Amino acid sequence: MVRLACLLVAASLLTACPADGGKANTKPPARVEDGKEPEPKPPTKAEAKAEAKAPPPEPALEPTRPRFRSTAEEAKAAGLPPLGFSLDLGDVGMSGSRFGDGDYATFSSPPGGTMMLIVSPATVGADPASLVHREGAEVTPQEVELLGAERRAVAWISGEGRARASWCGIIVAPEGAAEGAPALLLELGVDHQGPEITCATTLEDDDLGPMAKSLRFE
Repeated sequence: MVRLACLLVAASLLTACPADGGKANTKPPARVEDGKEPEPKPPTKAEAKAEAKAPPPEPALEPTRPRFRSTAEEAKAAGLPPLGFSLDLGDVGMSGSRFGDGDYATFSSPPGGTMMLIVSPATVGADPASLVHREGAEVTPQEVELLGAERRAVAWISGEGRARASWCGIIVAPEGAAEGAPALLLELGVDHQGPEITCATTLEDDDLGPMAKSLRFE
């Protein structure tokens, strides 16, 4: 009986004591004081080094806008004064052609709206009234500011009803061009039902205005 009791006592002691001699085999849970989560561990040297080597994110690309460009060589080959220029055509879907009917370029908006831009040859000091495609319409002389300078211009109205449009013709030349030097005539037309006959109608238009102001000689 004594031996059996000793065996039972020894078995109970082996069950109660861990095999590692009483040492805990798990770490105590992180203490949470005052309801706060424990602070995260700082990254290791290897993690910090890998993060430093990571390539920076690529910058977002700006949306591009269609731009028309005509070189002096192309104009000369078409029999026009050798002026090179470019224009921002905006986001209204303008389409057109170049070097037709003695013009550098002609652009128009999609069907359903009247918006046109014609670029023709002119000379510094010329009267725009004698150059515009007005088809006999009466013009109103204007002085407008475009690309940082005061310029001669004319305004007129064409068409009737839904086809009625306000027009502005402006002569623009490269900076410093002398009297009689080659220049460009910009003719801008847009839907207009009001009585005003002024270049402000086109130059202040949300689409045509930026197009005219985007002109650059090359």
